[in-house]
Amino acid sequence: MTIRRATAGDAASLLALARCCFGAQAWDPAQYWNEPDHAVLVAEEGGFSVLAFAADEAEMQSLAVAPEMRRRGVGAALLAASLEAARERGATQMHLEVREGNTAARGFYRKHGFSESGRRRLYYRDPEEAAVLMKRGL
Repeated sequence: MTIRRATAGDAASLLALARCCFGAQAWDPAQYWNEPDHAVLVAEEGGFSVLAFAADEAEMQSLAVAPEMRRRGVGAALLAASLEAARERGATQMHLEVREGNTAARGFYRKHGFSESGRRRLYYRDPEEAAVLMKRGL
């Protein structure tokens, strides 16, 4: 598995993957890679993650894997690389949120040491749905 920092050459493929995975609500991952408080990682096999850093905390803002590459270890490799990037930045905790109805993602994160820490009512749109907040120590 090849995980690396995103570059300008990744812009089009990252946006296409974000739209494929998240639809109309997709953020453009390219807007973050030059921000000093963010990191964008790319799995050349078909995925990316976006991290934000503040003080000693990290937030997984996005983790996407191409549909044809799911359940092949790409997400786990991206998550592991993201956790390591957060540790390298001095983070002691990682936070994220996931759609309440996305039971596959919630199970994936639980499997990797995250626990539910709260909810945000009506956080997502199209359809409206709560966000489940999750966190884990690093």
